[in-house]
Amino acid sequence: MKFLNTKFAILLGVAAIRTASCKKTEYLDSDNADRPPLSAKVKLVNALSITAPINFLDFTRQINTAMIVHNASTDYMDTQYGKVQYNSTEGSNTSYKSSYVFGGSATFVQETDKASFAGPNGPIASYYHTLFAVAKRRPSKLNPGNRDSLVL
Repeated sequence: MKFLNTKFAILLGVAAIRTASCKKTEYLDSDNADRPPLSAKVKLVNALSITAPINFLDFTRQINTAMIVHNASTDYMDTQYGKVQYNSTEGSNTSYKSSYVFGGSATFVQETDKASFAGPNGPIASYYHTLFAVAKRRPSKLNPGNRDSLVL
């Protein structure tokens, strides 16, 4: 009986060693450079009441390749995900007509709060979003000095 217990313990130990020493090359050999970069997909829409074409930027990088005319949109484009500041410019101007930070807050920020103007959800990597440039309807503490607003 003692011989069977010893034999069983040895077999169990050998099986554990063989299982633990198996190569998991499908996980270890993947190269991060071979993976496509993460990005959010965003469609840009010019819903302003003005007829001038606009450009969209994430932080300071222009997203669209051609100006977006009044009441038009782009196809979905790759852009920054997570906490991101989107801006829009009118025509060939470089000054922002609208600017808004999306992401960076766990809760919605009310317009009475002055501590932050970041909404709870920025664009999510590999998801599809639509970013609208819209006319400002009323004064806003979250969008001071801007004539227009951005809605994601």
